Amino acid sequence: MSDYKRALKDAQENENILGFILTGSRGKGFENEYSDYDAVMVVKDESAQALHDKYESLKSKDADLSVLSLTDFEKYADWENSDSAWWDRYDFAHVKVLVAKTSGTLEKIIHEKGYIPPEKQREFTSRWLDGYVNGVFRSVKCIRNGNALGAHLEAANSILDLLTVVFAMNGRHRPFL
Repeated sequence: MSDYKRALKDAQENENILGFILTGSRGKGFENEYSDYDAVMVVKDESAQALHDKYESLKSKDADLSVLSLTDFEKYADWENSDSAWWDRYDFAHVKVLVAKTSGTLEKIIHEKGYIPPEKQREFTSRWLDGYVNGVFRSVKCIRNGNALGAHLEAANSILDLLTVVFAMNGRHRPFL
């Protein structure tokens, strides 16, 4: 049995493991022959260190498992903590919850991470729109200065900000490209 399957089996049987979430390409249904297993194991706060130590070695070429206490999972990539892994919110937009023992709590937390709340949309969109406009402005300055390569690079780089704006206007995170 692979380490990934053993961890999933443990998640189904161990009362200290509250959830097991398949993320990454497999969680989104985009897997191919090169895809590994990216997963998050959510555990009871008091069991977090022991389970983290047990599964820390499960980072191999075909599996990457993160073990987080429920408290740490709530804080991870949240909207209130600017130091949080904001860049990883899209990873929660489409996942497969393989084990959930929290009566909907886990699913609610995942939804909050995976979508832009309506009250955050305007601020979020404005910030990325500003980045897009700045990128276009830098591109135009490169043209003015005779730097064609710089203009192309600045324009190309600004497109990621524009795509972020387009998705955010619909309450969604821009997919990883």
